[in-house]
Amino acid sequence: MMTFKPVALAVSLTVALSGCAAPESFKRALGASPPPTASERLAAGRAQLANNPNDIEAGKNVVRDDIAVAREILQRVRVKMEAGDEQDALQDVHELLATNPGNMRAQQLKAQLEQRIHLKEELAEAAAMQHDRPAEALYKVNRILQEQPGYAQAEALRSQMQRRDAGRHAARPRLADALRKPVSLNFKSQPIVQILDAISLAAGVDFVLDPDVQTTMPASIMARQTTAEDAINLLLRTNQLEKKVLDQHSLLIYPARADKEKEYRELMVRVFYLNQANATHVLAALRQISAPKNVHLDERANAVLVRDTPEVMAVVERVVAALDIAQSEVTMDVQVLEVNANDELEVGVDYPSDLRFSILPQGESGRVTVGDLLNLSQGKIGVGSRNDLSVALNMLQKRGKTKVLANPKIRVRNMEKASIKIGEKVPVVTTTNANGVVTESVNYQDVGLILQVEPRISLSNEVSVKVSMEVSNLKGEVKTAGGGIVYPMSTRNAETVMTARDGETQVLAGLVNQQQTRSSSGLPGLSVMGWLGSLFGGQKKTDQTTEIVLLLTPHIERSMALPSASDSYFPSGTESRVTVVPMTTQAPAPAPAAPAAPAAASGEASPALDAALAKPPF
Repeated sequence: MMTFKPVALAVSLTVALSGCAAPESFKRALGASPPPTASERLAAGRAQLANNPNDIEAGKNVVRDDIAVAREILQRVRVKMEAGDEQDALQDVHELLATNPGNMRAQQLKAQLEQRIHLKEELAEAAAMQHDRPAEALYKVNRILQEQPGYAQAEALRSQMQRRDAGRHAARPRLADALRKPVSLNFKSQPIVQILDAISLAAGVDFVLDPDVQTTMPASIMARQTTAEDAINLLLRTNQLEKKVLDQHSLLIYPARADKEKEYRELMVRVFYLNQANATHVLAALRQISAPKNVHLDERANAVLVRDTPEVMAVVERVVAALDIAQSEVTMDVQVLEVNANDELEVGVDYPSDLRFSILPQGESGRVTVGDLLNLSQGKIGVGSRNDLSVALNMLQKRGKTKVLANPKIRVRNMEKASIKIGEKVPVVTTTNANGVVTESVNYQDVGLILQVEPRISLSNEVSVKVSMEVSNLKGEVKTAGGGIVYPMSTRNAETVMTARDGETQVLAGLVNQQQTRSSSGLPGLSVMGWLGSLFGGQKKTDQTTEIVLLLTPHIERSMALPSASDSYFPSGTESRVTVVPMTTQAPAPAPAAPAAPAAASGEASPALDAALAKPPF
């Protein structure tokens, strides 16, 4: 029998480990099967619930596993979307919808992915034309981001194009080759219609004049080796005229007056859905910087609606892009230590505090008679004390140290307040007597640790923290004359502003509370006779020290994502006209080695002439 005991013990151990919650390493070592996945548990739970629809435990498990499976699939979808694998992500969404058709997040991701797959073709077209037609490509990318905020590939392409154009003014649509050929003009005090006629002959552009344009108005222009586009813009701007693009080779010229602006200049509407910034703050900035004609705030959608000219809208787009950035965040690692040190020394002889003499009763009656007093003797007098008639020799020293540690961690956004409260609420009863009617009310007082932090994160990864700390303790309870109870408290406060780098620990200490107690007891007169007094009395010394130490370590979780330079530094026009296109002249690009075919013959539509368009050029 003794021979089979180890074998039986091993078998029992194997069965026990495979059936209970043993560590996975032991189960794998013993050949146990791995635990079922969430999908397997969900399938088993649904089968069990189908057999017994009234099983509450099975229904609860199905709901739990359904949520776990959905979260697992949605996490895979997010990873694939960030990697740009929309097709595989869409298959995972269909898998989730097959098991859970009512999942709202899956339905939204399905629509988003289908739209992104369609927009991916437009993004490829924008990438292909970014060098030849940068403004047209940028318009496509902005429209994609308007429909798909957070599209990583589109944001990367837009940043790349904006960095390329950061060294010059905002990109304008490429003109037809004839309008980008170098022209030289030298007119002095000539009728403006003659100058426009010369430009028309040289560049092949037609002009339609408003009836209020004074064709005999003298104008002067002297420009060498510039493009027809820049010459037209400069001539019109210096003579209080404006233009509107009719088609690729036709311009409408009208006076730059308010009534003509209202008649000819088209307005556009755009809704800016903000991801990070507060719509109220963005609206205030737009009113100060660009002053759009019509602007509306939608707090429900955190959006700003703007209606204005394309030139103003271009400025608004860049201002919004510069303000709608992710705010930095920091995790505050706080350690609060309260160190209590006690030192108590008690040395000497503890004598009785008093002596009491009494006459002992005689007989069974237990009473003292006059005869007892007359026959009083030494054996009939009793001696006692209030507590105990004894003498004790005290030689005791006590020392103790207590540490109370609180280590909360809290994540907070830049320039936002965060509060940490660790303790309890003590009820305080207040009694009120009004015309004989007594009422009681209960208020609660916070006792413990109250810590408030307000960080300010700089671009150099330094964190300035405004700290306010309060530590309070109960000192007991006191009953009032009316029967109520009040709680005396000791409170220590500290407020400061400290600066630390990312991961650097700052220490706030020195909040010390010291209590010293000295007491002595003994025989009167004899207990104060120097070193002999220790034989006739005792001394007690108590030292109690309490110190509060605060350790604060900031960990920056996310730094502020600064916008591109083209969104934070760009021309914005003049005092009377808001636009991102400066009034400059540029030398034409060098002619290609092989001349391109005319735009009309190629069958491809050429972009419009104006730099800021009321409608997209495609």
